[in-house]
Amino acid sequence: MILAWDLDSACARTEIKGLSALAPQIAALKDRKKGLFLEILDKHTGQDLHQLVVPKRDVTQGGSDTRRGVSMGDFILIRGEQDNTVIFRVSDGTRIGEVFGSPVAQNADLHLFCARNRENELTVYDAATAKEQYHYTFDSPVRFTAFQPAAKTLLVLTADQKIHTMPRAGTSESTTQVAGAAK
Repeated sequence: MILAWDLDSACARTEIKGLSALAPQIAALKDRKKGLFLEILDKHTGQDLHQLVVPKRDVTQGGSDTRRGVSMGDFILIRGEQDNTVIFRVSDGTRIGEVFGSPVAQNADLHLFCARNRENELTVYDAATAKEQYHYTFDSPVRFTAFQPAAKTLLVLTADQKIHTMPRAGTSESTTQVAGAAK
């Protein structure tokens, strides 16, 4: 579970007090008012796992930051304000990269996540490198996506009520597949 605050808010200042490990991340910001403080909690116990400060894009014209995060092992996927996803390594706050689309499925063990940029397209990325691994295009809008680790497939349900099981090849080369019929 991820809790998020604008870095300049009173709540964030209260939470950050005593977290000296965040000092380098805060110092790296050009403007302290343009940052987001994230606290990652274990969803079962409520225990604090990590804290992270990420820069804020100034597209809200002074309003609150509307980005949201998805925790994925040592990575956090920040859904941006312009249908983008920024990848950060949680352990050291490093920005890995940025991709188009919103995360819809993730597999922390494989460091893979799936993003949807258009309603009928999915792209699978490696979170450690931000490189595209697979690209899928469907005849109908995607409604549900999930990694199936045991079967090494990506399960996709489309609006035409077809279930697609998209295999993940053993190589790291990018692939493009068109899925027109249920598999």
